[in-house]
Amino acid sequence: MKSDFLPIRLEAVFHMAQKQHPKTAYQIESLMQKVPPEVLPLFPQLLGASGDRDSMIMLRRLMSHPLLAVRLEAILSAARAGRDDLLPEIRGISSHHQIEEQEAAAVAIGLLKDEESVKRLTELKQSKAKNVQIASLQALYRMGREDAALPLIEMARQGNLFAISVLSELNQSENTLYELCCTEDLNIRINAALSLLERRDPRCLQTLLELFLRDPRDLALSQTHSAGKGLAAYKIVPSAQQNFESTPLLYEQTLNLKEAALQKTLELPEKDFFAFARLLFDTRQNDLIPALTHLLEECRSPGAVEILKTYREQIGAPLIRYWCNLALYRMKEEGPYTPTLKFWVKEYQFHDMIQFRPMLPWKMRSANASQYQLTPQETSRLLVETYESLVQLQDEEGIALILEAIKSGNRKNRYALAGLLIRAAN
Repeated sequence: MKSDFLPIRLEAVFHMAQKQHPKTAYQIESLMQKVPPEVLPLFPQLLGASGDRDSMIMLRRLMSHPLLAVRLEAILSAARAGRDDLLPEIRGISSHHQIEEQEAAAVAIGLLKDEESVKRLTELKQSKAKNVQIASLQALYRMGREDAALPLIEMARQGNLFAISVLSELNQSENTLYELCCTEDLNIRINAALSLLERRDPRCLQTLLELFLRDPRDLALSQTHSAGKGLAAYKIVPSAQQNFESTPLLYEQTLNLKEAALQKTLELPEKDFFAFARLLFDTRQNDLIPALTHLLEECRSPGAVEILKTYREQIGAPLIRYWCNLALYRMKEEGPYTPTLKFWVKEYQFHDMIQFRPMLPWKMRSANASQYQLTPQETSRLLVETYESLVQLQDEEGIALILEAIKSGNRKNRYALAGLLIRAAN
């Protein structure tokens, strides 16, 4: 917290909030006095995560902050943290005239399932603003008013991306979503497919291939929000490589969203997931191979093991071979996986493995994301996970390899490797 660099201090207070450190509220309040106004909307997220009494007092105050962006984040952060003690303030805000506040309040009421606000939601669903209509209908549906589904389906059929995203929560919306997957508009197709994936319907996969497989259109994916920040949808960005050069974070966001969608494919019928996995391997979607091998490892079925063993032998695809080998090693399958792994570690011990990726916004980070946050550069990420696996499995020969890498390998890796050994000792 004593750093001169604001991003470092923000990241530090984020981790304090995640761990619910008793001094989090004090540090947040102190930092808020020193940042430019455009940074202030970040702080309600921190207060909501912290959750202590002082943080909630500050969060309540921020609901009446002069900046609209701060007020919106305060409303939504309170709801996401489950703070029904702040419902009186949220009910009051739902009566304000600004449509952004009406939308945020409607989303918050739905998340907190506040039955006392049903009458107000019924009024808001008649709003002229589509985002307010969608937010209030979604809230009513979450509170068991199934008649709210029909207007949402109608708006989705009209091509409203936020309504299409909300359909992921609606029972028996699968056929409507599948119809939308067949439209000409790419943004509608992708949003419908992602919602259909949430419904665990394998008919989404054909459309999702447009997103997962590289083609001449070179598509990236970005998340967009409604005016009140309570609704989200996805927009396709063409010519991704050109955009990545000027906006490196776009690549990270695209990869994060793809990996999140890939994680959900594990919930599809096994035969559909395995067919999809084989297609990603066959077409060598290298940026998704680490996440895919983790999913197959998590699956642990005979079919998953068979796929890993098959692609561990794939000719002309060293990255796929090494990731499959690492997964089989971690699964303790019988085979030549341990010697192969150790040979690879010796070969690459001089490689610089500590290369940081662009930091995602806090709300987009997965709870089980790699704590190392390395670049997608293939060798670096694989090397770190290999070293970590050797430590986790308490492999004596592997520990010896790490000691050798500390002694003779790349000097930049020494402290990270020493940290792995310390963690293993504990």
